[in-house]
Amino acid sequence: MSRLFALALAVAWTAPAIASDTIPLGPPVATLKQVQQHPSDEKVFGKFLRGKIREIGRLSDENLDAAEQKLNELSAAIDMVELADKAKDAQEKARLTIRLYRDDFQLQRLTLADAEKALLEAPDDAAAFRRWSNKVGGEVGGTAYSRPDEAENRFAAAKAFIAKVREAAKEQATKKNIEELTAEDGLFSQLKSAIDKGREYSALVGKDAAPLVAKAWVNGTPLTDADLKGKVVLLDFWAIWCGPCINTFPHLREWNAKYADKGLVMIGMTSFYEYKWDDAEGYCARAAKDEEITPEQELSMLEKFANYYQLKHRFAVNERDNRELAEYYGVSGIPHVVVIDRQGKVRMIRVGSGKQNAEDIGNLLAELLK
Repeated sequence: MSRLFALALAVAWTAPAIASDTIPLGPPVATLKQVQQHPSDEKVFGKFLRGKIREIGRLSDENLDAAEQKLNELSAAIDMVELADKAKDAQEKARLTIRLYRDDFQLQRLTLADAEKALLEAPDDAAAFRRWSNKVGGEVGGTAYSRPDEAENRFAAAKAFIAKVREAAKEQATKKNIEELTAEDGLFSQLKSAIDKGREYSALVGKDAAPLVAKAWVNGTPLTDADLKGKVVLLDFWAIWCGPCINTFPHLREWNAKYADKGLVMIGMTSFYEYKWDDAEGYCARAAKDEEITPEQELSMLEKFANYYQLKHRFAVNERDNRELAEYYGVSGIPHVVVIDRQGKVRMIRVGSGKQNAEDIGNLLAELLK
């Protein structure tokens, strides 16, 4: 799978930042000064790097030039510090991460038409082939779940185009790349599966919402189906370990603040994952292999998690093997949002934390809650 399409299917983690400086955008971070003070501590360096990468990722969805400037600043900072031991190994991996981001930024500026032109002019150029396949993966995969008809048209065009490349190619390596692209488990197969999934979501629109299922409730009193009658409901399937899910939090906060008193009920649908709250780190952490986390401990952790991110809506928590609601709504990747209207009908399903999904959901909520 192309790396860009993998991001599209797990679904773009670059949501626009709406949060103020008082609201965290992720786990606690470290400063460059702290990295310099602890040159051998890879954990401190990791906190510093993750914080910067999250900032760059969010910014890239709104302002690519500004994101690139931040990336350059991060690169300069990493080159400036002198690290040792495991932190030095992490420093080298960070440079690789920066190179990958540079490649992605370059790809975002490249149009599909330009990628096609370059590949037709040099059908045996491996770099040109990689850029084209990544571009196709991003454009088709990015619309497959939400606009499957549009994605199908793009997919058909990609298949027709690669047939031209196959005819023009002379090198065996290029033909092998095309074989991998069209193989049973190749990019084209994954794109087709994503489009089929998008059609499943489209078929759910207009159908009755599934009965509410929850083993436990966090961050508010329990809800029943009767409580939801006549309300606009937003179900957000998520997990605490999911970075793209956390990137949707600014939107969830915004929608809840704007519409909670106008008839919107938001429910975060999650599961028990054996995480606890680490008071020393000020964040949640997975339990050790030999450590048993009780449901009560995990629910307490979720309360602290909600408070950390200033989330005001309720969480419905189920066992991981209880997939009744997930199967009804076709959940295969998270975050997965379902919007239900006042008549109890499914109106929209969106997967991922990208800018377009946020706009689609926000516009529908505004319409339903006039």
